[in-house]
Amino acid sequence: MKTQGFDLACPRCGGALESRSALAAYCANDDVTFTQDQGIWRFLLPERQAYYEPFMREYEIVRKAEG
Repeated sequence: MKTQGFDLACPRCGGALESRSALAAYCANDDVTFTQDQGIWRFLLPERQAYYEPFMREYEIVRKAEG
């Protein structure tokens, strides 16, 4: 899949992505879909998202406490 002159590739396998819509790209090798939100492609893999969840929770608690 090409967007804005760039070829998009799966961050896990490096394979080419298939266009599902203007806002979604699919990797058939890994059966995972990546989306674009407010102009930003979200290529964080599900397992990495789980890894960063504790940090995000703690960060939000600190930011809320700081006002």
